[in-house]
Amino acid sequence: MGDTLSPYGSGPGGSAPQPPAPPQAPHGAYPPPGAYPPPPGVYAPPPGYAPPRALAAVAPPSAPAHPPMEPPQDRYTPDPKPRSQVWEGFKWPLRKALLGVYLGVQAARRHKRVALVVTVLLIGLIATGVVVRQLTLPGPPPLTIERPGLPALPNSVIHYLHGEITFNGQEVWDSLDPSARSQSGVTENQVQASLNQERAQGVQTTRMVYSGGYHASDGTSHYTIEIYGTLSGQAQIVTLYIVVGTSGLITRISTL
Repeated sequence: MGDTLSPYGSGPGGSAPQPPAPPQAPHGAYPPPGAYPPPPGVYAPPPGYAPPRALAAVAPPSAPAHPPMEPPQDRYTPDPKPRSQVWEGFKWPLRKALLGVYLGVQAARRHKRVALVVTVLLIGLIATGVVVRQLTLPGPPPLTIERPGLPALPNSVIHYLHGEITFNGQEVWDSLDPSARSQSGVTENQVQASLNQERAQGVQTTRMVYSGGYHASDGTSHYTIEIYGTLSGQAQIVTLYIVVGTSGLITRISTL
């Protein structure tokens, strides 16, 4: 019989001893590290080497809790105004007054005869108050007005008025003081021409009223004469203001 060489030096006629079979991992599970010899070309880990442990998933730290956010406020919304103390004090009696009116109207609807009597009494009371108020009103304050007797018209004024209604320029011119003639800037012929024009227009004097006159302290006298007449059939009223100087002649004539 031939010899069978074996690296383990098995004897003749016998089979070489086999290395022990590695442990079998359960079905579906990976074998633990070191269960199999390293493949050719891979160095075995040194003694005492501990394989790395499996990495565990670490959850990120939870964010700190924040208070709930308030809804954004419109910046154009005006701030609420504080309530007025005056309105708060006025509101309560106003409500009571409106409530009283409402209750009064409801009561008047239920009792129409009583409401009619009350209305008549109120109207009479108001009318009585108005009459008493009018009767007790104070009178006008005392006011002193001078009412001197009207002085007699001077001859110059009478001649002037007579010359106006008779269209006599000579009589009107003679009643004027020389200062009045110069201030008027007219001549005797111009005065007569103006009177002739008035006659042509149909001017007629129907009435003259001596309405006022007095003597001033400087020696002059003042008179107002109202002249009523017609011009082309239309009624006319003219008030003359005449000033008579110390010479007795007219120094000023104006229309009011």
